[in-house]
This record gives sequence, C-alpha cells and structure tokens, in this order.
Amino acid sequence: MKTNVKAGSLCARVSCLIMPGDAAAIDLGVLQQQLQTHRSSLADQIMQHLPDQTSTSSHAPQPTQSARRPATLGVGASTSQPNSYSAADHKFRAKLGAKAGRKRSFEDIKPAAPPEDDDEGDSRGSAAQKRARPQRRMDMFAAAEAKIKAGKEKAQVHDVPPHVATMSKAQRKKWNKQQRIAASEKSNSPSSGEPPAMTPLQSSMLASLQGARFRSINERLYTHPSRDALAFMQDDPQLFDDYHAGFRQQVRKWPKNPVDKIAELLTPSKKAKSTQRIRAASIPGALVVDMGAGEGGLAKMLAAHGFHTLSYDLVDTPDGWVRGLDAAALHALPLPGIYTPLGIVWDRDTDSITAASTVDVVVFCLSLMGTNWVDMICEAWRVLKPNGEMVIAEVTSRLGSTGDTHAFTELLCALGFHVDWVDTTNTHFVLLTCTKTVEARQADTSQPGPTLCPTASPSELRRAVTNAAQANDARATLVQLGADVLKPCWYKRR
Repeated sequence: MKTNVKAGSLCARVSCLIMPGDAAAIDLGVLQQQLQTHRSSLADQIMQHLPDQTSTSSHAPQPTQSARRPATLGVGASTSQPNSYSAADHKFRAKLGAKAGRKRSFEDIKPAAPPEDDDEGDSRGSAAQKRARPQRRMDMFAAAEAKIKAGKEKAQVHDVPPHVATMSKAQRKKWNKQQRIAASEKSNSPSSGEPPAMTPLQSSMLASLQGARFRSINERLYTHPSRDALAFMQDDPQLFDDYHAGFRQQVRKWPKNPVDKIAELLTPSKKAKSTQRIRAASIPGALVVDMGAGEGGLAKMLAAHGFHTLSYDLVDTPDGWVRGLDAAALHALPLPGIYTPLGIVWDRDTDSITAASTVDVVVFCLSLMGTNWVDMICEAWRVLKPNGEMVIAEVTSRLGSTGDTHAFTELLCALGFHVDWVDTTNTHFVLLTCTKTVEARQADTSQPGPTLCPTASPSELRRAVTNAAQANDARATLVQLGADVLKPCWYKRR
C-alpha cells in the first residue's frame, strides 16, 4: 500500500536547523530531542494510513510508561522527561510476544494418544517416544567389573598366605586343589549337622556293601533254627534294620508287594483287580496276628479299617508296633489256645478244647524262615479259632524250579489245615489261604502202634498216628521234611 507522506518537510526542517555557518551555535542535545519528536510524529502519520489493528494478538503487552534512557542519548544525557513507546513499537513488540507465546504453548502441550485403530499413528508415536527417551548405552565396564568382583569373592574363601604369591603356576594349582579338598571335608564333617554328600561312585559302593550285608543276614536266617536267629538279632539289633533296608530294596523291584496283596484280601479296594476275599474281611473288629511282621507295615494298613492286629518278629521295633519273640517256640505267642500235634485231639469234646482260641486270621508274609518253620504253623493252629484262616505269601523260588505247590500244601494239610485256594498269578510270590481243621480220634493204648516210616509222605504220617506220642514223632519228622519242601531264599547280587 502506498502512502503520501510528506517526508521532505522533515528533511527541510533539519536542513534549516543545520547550517554551515551556525554549526557552532547549535546545541546538539536540543537537536536530538527535536529529531526524536519529528520521528515520532512521522510514525504517527504512517500509522494513520494503516488498517485497524485492534484485533492483534491477546499476547501483546499493554503500553506502559518507563523511565528508560532514550536510545539516542549519550551517557551523560538527562532522563528527566518520561519516554513513551510509539504505536509502531507496540505493534512490533506485540508480534514478537505472539510468536513467543505460540512457541511456549506448543512446548507445553503434550501430544495426545493416537487412536487405537491408527497403526500409522502408533508407529509415529512409538518412534517419537524412542527419540524422546535417552538411548541406553551399554556399560562397557559392567561385565568386567562384575567378573573382577566375583573373582575377589572367590579368592576370599580362604586366606591366601604371603608365600603363595611366590609360587609357580604348577605349585599354585596344587595348593588350590588342597584347599578345595580341605574345604569339602570341613563341610561334610559331622559337626556341620548335615549328612555328607556322596558321589555316584560312593553311592554305588555303599549299595553294594548294603546288598552284601543283606544277603549275609538272609542266608543265616534261612539256614539256622529260629532260636539261633533270635539270639543273632538280639545280640545286634542293628542287623534287623540292615536286613529290612535291603529287603525293601528287593521288594521295590517286584511288580506287586505281597503286603499290599494281603491287605486287599481283608479290606475293600477300588484299585484291586482281584475280587478275592477271605471270610475274616466281613467280621467286625477281627483279630489278625502277623507273624514275621518286619516293621509292622500290615498292621499300619489295617488300623484304618477297624482291624485289631498283633505283630511279632525277632526284635521289638522302637515305635511299638512289633514285639520280638521266637514264633516257632511252643506257646510262644502270648495268646490263648491248646496245642495238639498235627491238629489231632483224642478227646471227643472238641468244643471245650478249642474254645479258648481267639485269633481270626494268622498271616505269614515271606516269614517262614528257619529250618523249623513247621513249628510256626503249629503255633498258628494253636491260637486260631475253629475255622480260623491262615494266609501265606511265599517266594516262588522256594518251591523249586517248577514252582510246584503240591508238596507244600500236602504238608499244611498234615499239620491240621485245609487249603482253600492257591494264587500263582504273581511272578515273584505264591499266595495261599487255609482254614484250621480239628480231627478227633480215639486213642489206642492197647498197643504202641506201628512204627512211623520217616520216608512217608505227610499225609501218610498223619493217617498212621494213633496216639499223642506218635503225633509228636510225626511232627518232628515233618519239621525235617519242611526244610526240603521250602528251600532257602537266595537273593541275587545287586
């Protein structure tokens, strides 16, 4: 936009004030004031020709009076007269203020979160955030510092003597090995309160030693009478624990634990595949006698089902479940009952003879040990009720290579039992259930009777008995025969 400003009038006025001849008489200060006044009036004339600027930015500061020194005055000039900003100065300052305000407002406003469906905005926002975050710089010395610290801590495990620093590399290596061995022995000492840790080789050697000890004890139990086994265990009760520790390792390899199988005969079980039960299972509070109970595992199982179980073995257990005694001795069990050899009585009043017997079930679980195991069967017959039951679980290998149970069952029948059923489905043991029988005979005292043949079968011996004396002789013969019917159980080397 063009404006008609009379700029020449200002120049004319200035030229009139400054003349070559009157330069000495002119006051420079007055001239500067006049020049400033004319400049301001000229600016006002220019502003009158500009459009209305009332809509300028709200950020423009209001004109204020100040006592600032005029820009054109010198250092020694007077500032008595107040100075006021012109309209042009206010306009210029308003523009600068508006620009600065926009910049500040832009910096103060945080960018809004982008819409969820705006993938491009997400990428831009993520990039902006990455640029805004200071970049992580890898600490070049962190790993090295940690490694040095770990080395120092490892070195503080034991104090290093001063002379070690003068050792050679080989000497230092040997010294470190000695220190590690000493530290390991110290940690595994009994004073530490923890059992020493064993290497796989040590564990294997210990298992071999335990296996050898178990086989040695097992051989002695099977090849000696029960009274010798009782004295053997009572002299060193630790042998009892060692034997059963090895026995548990052996049975753990079997498909089925015979103790569990016998428990299934007495208690209902949903997991049991067999439906076989014995009559005592339906008797509330039935009395069970476990002869050769070991550590009392069967009694602990039956306790939760309401059975009363008495457990006996060679040694008392610390927990009180098992009582130590010789089960093959006559009247060994502290229970009522009358002993009659081979289950034969010479009194017609059999009810009065057997009325005192109280036991419902007698159990032999891998416990017919000793060369006189037949006497254990006789003691079981003594304490059983009439028609009481006997359950036997025995290792299959004891019946010979063929596993024939005929000779074994014939001997049980000669001792006063009826074999109900035999289970040979298990690969490692045979299971039998028997019932106590009583046979009454009239004693023949007129003659001593025929001499018993020692080579006769068990059934023949029983038929040949005519009196109590012959019955005792026949029982002694059956004891010797029993050592051949049930062979010793030899466990293989593990």
